[in-house]
Amino acid sequence: MKMNLNYKISYSLFLLGIGIFTILQHLNSGAGILLLCLASIGFLWWLSVQDNATKTINAYVVYAAIFIVFMIQFCYICSYAVNTVYWYLIKNIILIIVLKLLSKHLKGKIGEGDFDAAYIIILCVGFEGFIYTFMIACSLAVFKYIPLIITDFKSLKKISVPFIPYMYIGYLVVLLLWKEMIAI
Repeated sequence: MKMNLNYKISYSLFLLGIGIFTILQHLNSGAGILLLCLASIGFLWWLSVQDNATKTINAYVVYAAIFIVFMIQFCYICSYAVNTVYWYLIKNIILIIVLKLLSKHLKGKIGEGDFDAAYIIILCVGFEGFIYTFMIACSLAVFKYIPLIITDFKSLKKISVPFIPYMYIGYLVVLLLWKEMIAI
């Protein structure tokens, strides 16, 4: 038990360190982008720690994170590109509906929190950035669980994999490698 707790603490600190390093790379990007990076990385870090520790996440934290990240982007768009506000709102309403329908359809296979974290990522880096994030996250998860896949393939349906930490790492890689992909 003690070693498991130490592992979770060191893993959480490792994820936090990567997040801080990513934020430092965006210090000269402007106030809107820096604020968006701070909010999204902070909330996704908290969700990934929660998901890794308990395999569940608090819905209130997720909805607060979505609201704050959405409002940061909305305020930025209102101040610089007023003519795109309607498209921004329509796009996000459609995106929320699609993600909620997917989460209801895939209930029991993929957690609703994963879709909510995906929405935060899509708000920040757009759909193309999310595809890169998702590919990196899937690669990391498969790489970590490949020994289990090879040795005990039949028991895979019983295992719950916390996917938000992998999406968080994939998101940080996308932010580090493609700074121009931030959707502001």
